[in-house]
Amino acid sequence: MPRFYFDHRNGPDLVSDEEGIDCHDACQARDLAIRALGEVARERLSGPEHRELAIDVSDESRNPLFCAAVSFRLKIIG
Repeated sequence: MPRFYFDHRNGPDLVSDEEGIDCHDACQARDLAIRALGEVARERLSGPEHRELAIDVSDESRNPLFCAAVSFRLKIIG
């Protein structure tokens, strides 16, 4: 089973995944990244008026495959 790595970005801060996770294929890795991003967003989308969170997924050779990202922007009216 191939191993995929899920590096987390919180704005400019990067936390590298040193262990990786075995997935059946890139589709399963994509689904895991999307679910994980939702969980991270619920925990960390507070504070500044603009936040960007992302999970960069790479294969076992550390070749980038895709990025799941969410951006939060608060606009105060009035």
